[in-house]
Amino acid sequence: MKLILLLLFIALLFPINSTEREYLEELIYLSKQKKLSSTKRWKLLIHYQDNLVSGYTSDVVNDEFFRAKTGRTNPEEELVATLESLYKEIKIADRTGQGKCFYPARYKYLKQELQIDESKFSSGDCPDLNEWLASLKPNGLSAVFSSYYMGNPSSMFGHNLYKIHSYGNEENEILDYGVNYAANNTDNNPILYVVKGLTGGYPGNFSLFPYYLKTNEYNDIELRDMWEYKLNLTKDQLDWYISHLWELRLANFKYFFFTKNCAYLLLPALEVANPEWEMESKTSKWIVPPPDSVRIYLETKGLVLSRKNRPSIYSKIMQKLHVMNKEERKEFFSIISNNENYTEIKSQFLKPIFLDAILDYYQMRQVSKKSTEKERNVYKRYLALRSKIDEEYEIKNPIEWSSPPDYSHGPSRVGLAFGSGTLGGFVEAKYRLAYHDVLNRDIGHAPNSEVSFLNFVFRKYENQTNPVLESMNLLKLTSLSPFNDITRTKSYIVDLGIDSVMVKKNLQTENNYLLLAPLAQTPIEQYAFYNYSRELREREKPMKVHPLNFDLAGGLTLQNEFDPFWKKFTVSFLGGVKAQSNREFNGGVRYAPSGIVQLLANFNNLKFQFFVGYYHYMISGNPNDFSVNLRIRYAFDSKHEVRLENNNQSLYSEYLFSYNYLF
Repeated sequence: MKLILLLLFIALLFPINSTEREYLEELIYLSKQKKLSSTKRWKLLIHYQDNLVSGYTSDVVNDEFFRAKTGRTNPEEELVATLESLYKEIKIADRTGQGKCFYPARYKYLKQELQIDESKFSSGDCPDLNEWLASLKPNGLSAVFSSYYMGNPSSMFGHNLYKIHSYGNEENEILDYGVNYAANNTDNNPILYVVKGLTGGYPGNFSLFPYYLKTNEYNDIELRDMWEYKLNLTKDQLDWYISHLWELRLANFKYFFFTKNCAYLLLPALEVANPEWEMESKTSKWIVPPPDSVRIYLETKGLVLSRKNRPSIYSKIMQKLHVMNKEERKEFFSIISNNENYTEIKSQFLKPIFLDAILDYYQMRQVSKKSTEKERNVYKRYLALRSKIDEEYEIKNPIEWSSPPDYSHGPSRVGLAFGSGTLGGFVEAKYRLAYHDVLNRDIGHAPNSEVSFLNFVFRKYENQTNPVLESMNLLKLTSLSPFNDITRTKSYIVDLGIDSVMVKKNLQTENNYLLLAPLAQTPIEQYAFYNYSRELREREKPMKVHPLNFDLAGGLTLQNEFDPFWKKFTVSFLGGVKAQSNREFNGGVRYAPSGIVQLLANFNNLKFQFFVGYYHYMISGNPNDFSVNLRIRYAFDSKHEVRLENNNQSLYSEYLFSYNYLF
């Protein structure tokens, strides 16, 4: 305040002359008078976030992005320091130039708000910036969503990026540029990768690259479909975004899988173009899944012009196979399964669509660097056959093998359940922070998959005073993608959290670490042990415990992907290990090899799950156990669903009815 009064007093006594310093002081005074550092656009440009109590802190964590030493937490000092640097030579890293060349979006903002008269400054050119703009030739922008990839922890939610449309590439958009925000990961350890990703242990950076590199990575290597949403930006709005993108090359962020990820950081970067969109304020502070950002684009009035699907090479193969007859599909799978023993193709299969499917398969193998020398030779032979056929074709109404993300349900869930079981009647409350389970609607998600994070279940039995934590999934990952000779995809389940089980201490045996120990007993000994166990089971009342739980299983999922009816069913066979820790177990821990069979039947709004699991705990000196569960879900829409469940263990069974709200 004192500085403002002093500048005002000087301005009244002495006319403002044309020297740069005096004019700069006038601009600083005017910026404070207009409170420019408090405006929405300035906060977006510097990526400021409101602190819990007072003040601001930028999401950017490196000093090179700021001009003031306190710029990360002081918007006004950062604005003043930016003004002072616009027309003087500064050095950032190994580059030297005027500040306006490093910060073109800030320059655009201050020039526009303060109506800066550039004739009063010694202004120079920005050769690096101009060369960059000349190479981009920006003409439009699309928001892009890459579908879920369960083979990589960072991609299980899908991924967001932008595509910059360039003048002259209208007929060949693959030559456009892509804009990505991702973790700068240098670790090959998947456990370390997950831990650091959850805690902000990786720097996050914006990058620019030829768009075809991402389509090659996502479409052809990871076999992910891509959805492009063309945005309705004016020339000025596009200029705002491109200018800010140039500045973001200087910025480092902390990357968090669930919060400050690609979905979160891309939104304020775009909102610089029009702060009235209020995109950032619509995101959750707890979790920001990539599909949510797509919904925000669509909810912003007039922003999205169109949606386009860019199918993966796998989807293209499946689209071709879907329109073939059974005999052609059988021949296709016979060829790719026996390519090592190549034989001439039968004349009735010399059709363009059949040959193209074969060529797509071998191209997919080559791009993923899995093809053998023999496979490459087979590819050349089929390519020669295809070159002799001029006939073209068109697949009418091709089936989309993934669904657009804007149809997905919300990531969080609350639920209420009522039921009755071995321990009596109960009421249950559920909360899941994120994200999707195998019984949720698959629309907008990877079918028959689960990514559950912080899923809590609280239960109160009729004879209890207070509710207790029944179970909790810290993290549960499930991928039950069907196995076929094209992708040879494996299924898996990973579950870490707290479980709920019933135990009888008298049924625990001495430690026996031999997996086949029961087979070593004589029939008389086995029969005697069975009768003894039955007597103890009848006399002792079981108790419920809540052990720490870890599940790991892998296997195969089978599905007839081409029959309209039978494709609704999948059956999975998995084997693995299960370990639980609780003081009521013999030795405080029980562990077992596990076998799982699971059947899923999906009729869109109606879905069935039949799960059978067997756990051979005897190797840890504990009674064996099993799980047999039948669950039925009916979804009214993307937000409301009800479930009916029958869950059974060796010492416990229950029925329950629940309502879930997803948001």
